Amino acid sequence: MKAMIFSDLVTSKNAFAQLVALSAFAAVIIGISTGMLVTCVCCIAAMVPFMYLFSISAYDEQNGWERFRLTLPISKPQVAYGRYASMAIIMVATLAISTLLGLVIGVVADVLPAGLAPEELKLSAWGVPTVIGAGAFAQVVILLAASLSLPFIMRFGMTKGSRLVPIVLLVAFCTGAAFFGTSAETADVLAVFGGGESGLAAIGTILGVVAIVLYLASATLSARLYERREL
Repeated sequence: MKAMIFSDLVTSKNAFAQLVALSAFAAVIIGISTGMLVTCVCCIAAMVPFMYLFSISAYDEQNGWERFRLTLPISKPQVAYGRYASMAIIMVATLAISTLLGLVIGVVADVLPAGLAPEELKLSAWGVPTVIGAGAFAQVVILLAASLSLPFIMRFGMTKGSRLVPIVLLVAFCTGAAFFGTSAETADVLAVFGGGESGLAAIGTILGVVAIVLYLASATLSARLYERREL
């Protein structure tokens, strides 16, 4: 599996740097336009790993690389587990990068003369824990999306799997929206966990644990599906 992880990271090295640069640019633009520091952090934390997932999956189908890879001393389950591991590594690296960029933007906004930067763009308005939490929450969403998407991609390939992924994500989004419902219903859900920031933190922690468990289960499912796939 180490060989698969190394292969993914080396293959995506240049693409990852480009994704970070593009996402950072988009994050700054979004942050300035919305005047919200947390949107900058969420933008990078979510965009980079999500785009990485589809980029690295697309590489598999280029020039017959996926079939050639199986001629090496690496099994199909190792390929599947390695893909999940490389995705997790990219997410951890991206969380660190998004947090660092968010802190830099927030500090710069703090030291600018009064009136030049929106209050919500300043680090002092949010605090370091909130900045880190915003990035972590965005990645929980991506982790859930990856858990639902990867089994289809590993079973049917990027070309066919990508036709099913949007439908799966749409159903998941609608399910989440139905769970929280209106703002009043959302408040009721938060109240169960203590309300306010403590309620959000509790829900975020629960979602994080659920996302990790689902990701591990998804990896097991993908390994079995990929092992049965004819290339």
